[in-house]
Amino acid sequence: MLSVFVLTFVIEISPAQFDTGMIELKQPDETAFTGRIWGDEFFSWAETEDGYRFIQSGDGWYYYATLDQYGEFTPTNYKVGIDTPPPSSYQLERTQARIDEINQMIEEFLEEVELNGQWFAQRQAEADTHNAPLKLKVGVILIEFQDVKHFDPNEFPRLGGYLTSDFDSLMFSENHWYEPNPRPGFPSPHPENEPVFGSFTDYWDQLSRGKLVVEGKVVNSTDEGTGMPKWLTANYSIQYYLNQYARFTILANEAVDKAAADGLISLTPGNPNYYDILAVVYAQSPSAGYTGTLGAIPNRNCYVCGERMSSSIFGPDKSFTHIGIHLNSFGVKMGFL
Repeated sequence: MLSVFVLTFVIEISPAQFDTGMIELKQPDETAFTGRIWGDEFFSWAETEDGYRFIQSGDGWYYYATLDQYGEFTPTNYKVGIDTPPPSSYQLERTQARIDEINQMIEEFLEEVELNGQWFAQRQAEADTHNAPLKLKVGVILIEFQDVKHFDPNEFPRLGGYLTSDFDSLMFSENHWYEPNPRPGFPSPHPENEPVFGSFTDYWDQLSRGKLVVEGKVVNSTDEGTGMPKWLTANYSIQYYLNQYARFTILANEAVDKAAADGLISLTPGNPNYYDILAVVYAQSPSAGYTGTLGAIPNRNCYVCGERMSSSIFGPDKSFTHIGIHLNSFGVKMGFL
């Protein structure tokens, strides 16, 4: 995801391209079908092996796709692998008006990235005048939906879901490592014992050779008895946000406003509770086939991603989201492109 020129501390970040290839996907009832999901945060597609477009609803089921009032993909009532696909779903494309709107969003995104770069350059120059590293403060906001709650399967070793310390370790720990072949006696710090973990902080420290210091925390309060974060609750169901033109931009803005209203953060620069950049982490994982559920949020100092992800973003095997999505989105908020 990142091409790095370390000596000058210039970073080139491309859109988060992904392509699962043809893989086996499963419905909630274990019905299997073969499909492919590909694209980036602006344009994405999902298609069965015989050419029918599909999309995953907020209820977890994959449905054949149709177009909504905006000319964007939306679920029909026909389930992939179970119902006969409607002919209209075959190689379905967005309307030209919707494509034009997305292209306009991309132009506005690039303009904002330039402004982000100016902000970052100013902050860096201020740090240089004091011969000190640039410090940026990051707050992590956790929010779940009315109907989709945070990850909590019965077989999870720690019943109740991920701990606050899992998110804090991912983002702000020191000396976490990559170990492709975990050694006996050195268990992985990853909640599901995967070889890749953090940390976000270490990455930027090493990349900048100590010139960028990232500090922060999960802003949600924590249950002292369980160590579980107390997730904020969104106003609506997950499908409500998926049905909106701006999708999870609405969710992210809502999360920031709720956190501010609860006194978890301040929106006033200079306040001790102010964060330079906010990471809004929503319950579970992105719904396949939708754009606008990952990445930097326009006109606000935040980005959004799910608490769970697979290595191919929309692949079938999900686990605790690693630092890749955070790095890409955080970089965009600093003007790296």
